[in-house]
Amino acid sequence: MLFRSLSALALLAVLPSAPAPVDDFVCPPCSVACHDLSYSGEGSCSTCGMELVPRASVPHVAVLLYEGVDIASSTGPLGVFAASHGSFVFTVGDTTDPLRLEDALTLVPQHDLASAPRPSVLVVPSGNGRVWEDELVLEWIRSVAADAQHVIGIGSGNVALAKAGLVPQGRVPAPGWMVRRAADLGLEGRLTEDAALVELGKVTLARDASAGLEAALDTVHAINGSQTSERTARALGFQEER
Repeated sequence: MLFRSLSALALLAVLPSAPAPVDDFVCPPCSVACHDLSYSGEGSCSTCGMELVPRASVPHVAVLLYEGVDIASSTGPLGVFAASHGSFVFTVGDTTDPLRLEDALTLVPQHDLASAPRPSVLVVPSGNGRVWEDELVLEWIRSVAADAQHVIGIGSGNVALAKAGLVPQGRVPAPGWMVRRAADLGLEGRLTEDAALVELGKVTLARDASAGLEAALDTVHAINGSQTSERTARALGFQEER
């Protein structure tokens, strides 16, 4: 198995819904670490002083982590959404044990699959962890994607989305190594290097980490508006107007 915590199998019994928060008001996303605080009514954040907003009014973005996940295609979109200050961004895995990323970085998912908030946006990054073979994770992806407004797949993350039934037909953007292994991945004749981004309704498929950044910025535009996406692009060094 890809993931080390088989106790998460109990998740399948609770996938349809996550526990509702007791407190329904939160601080809007900002640069201060007060996003885990919640309140029972209107008022101001006790940490940064910002006016509280209903929790449901703030988009939630989940970035899936797994053993062997690619650094650039996971932390890149994570950085884009965090820099936008327009959503609550968190990482999720089937374990909250530390995960090694390419022998260069260790990350600890903030939530396991059972405890993660239901996201408005789901990002499934690329990686060599063969996440598309983990039925537990595929079931979680199906459940979360059913309610999400936007789903982003990157590189081999697109294979996971296809295996989860979210890409039933059509061409799937992929880097060269995936195209050469299309038959082994069960996607013979469907993988292509020719397109960097493919949009299929609420699902966006990115060929590689660079295209994943574009997909993340496009999604910031969709959920937060042009002013936020343009400010975020400038902050990250993108000169092109979005």
